[in-house]
Amino acid sequence: QYIFRAIIVEIAAWVLPLIVLGLLMGRLRLGHRFAAYAVASNWANLIILYFMLPIDLLGIFLAQDHGAIVTLSLVYLAAAITFMFRVTHVSFGTEYPVSIALFLSILVFTLFVVLGLQNMLGIS
Repeated sequence: QYIFRAIIVEIAAWVLPLIVLGLLMGRLRLGHRFAAYAVASNWANLIILYFMLPIDLLGIFLAQDHGAIVTLSLVYLAAAITFMFRVTHVSFGTEYPVSIALFLSILVFTLFVVLGLQNMLGIS
């Protein structure tokens, strides 16, 4: 039952931000760039997940050295956020302030979806 709930959270975190963003793109006059962003962000997320795997495996095998894993994870998180911002910026082809606003909106909305559903489904 826990795995089913976790799957619901992951699917919602993947799909809901794209749906909301897709609905807003027409109003922002960026509808023609939405498909490029959707495809690029999905592939970028896959790359991010694959690069996170070694850090997770190190966390399993080096459970004693918790500080090193946390530090490595934070460095990776900063790199992943930077990478996703670049994907957003290039996909939409907008000026930096617009790209920053779009990226932060997507990031915050995704966090609200994940944390809200985890709390609602009792898996937080």
